[in-house]
Amino acid sequence: MTTLFLILMVTAILFLILRPLLRICRPVAVAAAMFLLAALPAAAQDVGSTWGILMPPLLEITSIVLLAVLTWTAAWAKRKFGIDIEAKHRDALHSALMSGAQLAAARQLTGKAAVALILDYVRQSVPDALAKLSPDLKILTDLAEAKLQQTSTDRLREALAAARAMAAQ
Repeated sequence: MTTLFLILMVTAILFLILRPLLRICRPVAVAAAMFLLAALPAAAQDVGSTWGILMPPLLEITSIVLLAVLTWTAAWAKRKFGIDIEAKHRDALHSALMSGAQLAAARQLTGKAAVALILDYVRQSVPDALAKLSPDLKILTDLAEAKLQQTSTDRLREALAAARAMAAQ
C-alpha cells in the first residue's frame, strides 16, 4: 500500500512540475502511470522465492530514493529556469527603459512628457516582460525617471569630454 502511495505522490509531483511537458505527451504519461499503478503492486505480491520476499522492501526503498531524487531535481529545475526567465524579462525591461530614455533625450523631452514617452515605449517594446513581472506603475515611473537621469548624465559627460577635447586642441 505504501508503494502505491509513493507512486501516486511521484506521479502528482511530476504532473505539477512538468505540466507544460505533460500537455504535449499527456497520453504517454497517463499510460505510464497506469502501468506503474498496475504492475508494481502485482510484482510485490509474489512471495514464492527469496526474490519474492525481498521485492516489497526493495520496492519501498527504491520508491523513496526515486521520490527524493525526483523532488530534488524538480526543485532545482524550477529554481534554475524560473530565475533565468525572470532575469531575461528584467534585463529586457531595463533595456527598454534605457532605450526609451535615450529616445526622450533625443527628442529633447523633459519631465512628465519624457516619462510618458518612456513608459509608452516600454509598453510597446516589452509587453511580455511587463506581463510576467507585473511591476507597479509607481515603480515603472521611478525607473523611467532614473533612466532619464542616467541618460542626461551620460550626455553631459559626453559633452564635457568633447569640450575638453576641443580645448586641448
